[in-house]
Amino acid sequence: MGAARSLGHTDATTLVERCQGRAVYARERLENAGAHPGHFPGSPTVAFDRPPAWVVDKWHLACTGSLADFITVGYVTRAAVDAFVADIGAARLAVAA
Repeated sequence: MGAARSLGHTDATTLVERCQGRAVYARERLENAGAHPGHFPGSPTVAFDRPPAWVVDKWHLACTGSLADFITVGYVTRAAVDAFVADIGAARLAVAA
């Protein structure tokens, strides 16, 4: 929390908007990957079909039942979203094989 306290109002607003934008990007990418994502506007969290355990463990996903959550905290970049979705795609291909 210390780093967050050092942000001014403008910087905090920019950080929140960036996290929300990454969530929209993640939802779009997960939709293209066939993971059936859901996202509430303004939220940094994207829910989607629960992937295999190796993906859950690698990405430290929060899971409930058949759903997993991907949370776009401040350090999550578009490149990280792309790598995450690549793992989702690889897992889906492995299941289909």
